[in-house]
Amino acid sequence: MAEIKFKTWLTETFGCKYPIIQGGLGYLSDAELAAAVSNAGCLGTVTTYQYRTKERVQEEIRKAKELTSKPFGANVNLFPAVSQVDTKAIAEVVAEEKVAFIETAGRAPEAWLIDLMHGAGIKLIHKMPAVRFALHAEKSGVDAITMIAFEGGGHPGMEEVAGMVLIPRAVDSVKIPVIAAGGISDGRGLVAALSLGAQGVLMGTRFMATKECKIHENLKRRLVEANENETMIIDRAIRSSRRVLRNATAERVLGLQQLDASLQHQLTFMGGEVSKKLWQDGQLDTGVIACGQSVGLVGDIPSVAELVQRIVAQASQVLQNLQSRVSL
Repeated sequence: MAEIKFKTWLTETFGCKYPIIQGGLGYLSDAELAAAVSNAGCLGTVTTYQYRTKERVQEEIRKAKELTSKPFGANVNLFPAVSQVDTKAIAEVVAEEKVAFIETAGRAPEAWLIDLMHGAGIKLIHKMPAVRFALHAEKSGVDAITMIAFEGGGHPGMEEVAGMVLIPRAVDSVKIPVIAAGGISDGRGLVAALSLGAQGVLMGTRFMATKECKIHENLKRRLVEANENETMIIDRAIRSSRRVLRNATAERVLGLQQLDASLQHQLTFMGGEVSKKLWQDGQLDTGVIACGQSVGLVGDIPSVAELVQRIVAQASQVLQNLQSRVSL
């Protein structure tokens, strides 16, 4: 069976082979993972927030450049609460290093950021969970948007709209390219997203369970064993819903939020340093980690290259099957 050839805004704009972006997985999206994804024909992402200083961001981007000659991007966090990071200084380093794209989330990027990236020839893709935010982002001048459906890990928004509705709604509402995220982890999800009008997909959870991702083997095995019901939503109380892997800490945090406990008290259980014990040390009931419902489709721990080839082969098979069932 011949391999499918993709022609979307992502492949045409960046010259990648497959319209798949690796999600900005917080502390997990480093040079090694991003380079592996790009080398496999997709678009890797280095998340800048974890490095805190512009010097470390520059170091990691340059490390990724040493590991791949293919295009990759940088995630820059615009959440208002991220006050300990100098967003402008980091953005200037990203522009100087001329990555292929910048992914932003948290709030609409301001004019200075858009102008900075466009001046450096960098595309800006803004990520959001609702169509009303997409309309605002389009007016601000971003190049494309990523829509996070409610199935997704991390921050899927407060509206709880699933991808089968959210993606076509966004495609119908804006004129700029739409990338689908949330619940996608294989070739079936890729074809489905493209059929809904998306120009590609963003995948996070599935890339966590790969050989190149730096999470502890205990957590990788937990992802393999989990089903689609083993995630949960926390942080609704502070209007910043977050989908995480279900564990004892996530259950406890949800209980504290229902009791209106202070955020400071909650952070003693789910703060970044505490959660490192989960992904870094493999203590599965300590801290919380973002995880989408597509964890139910994770069945093994392949290399990134093996995973991408499997996704593409499955997408080709899906299209072939459809042709046998439908005629025009």
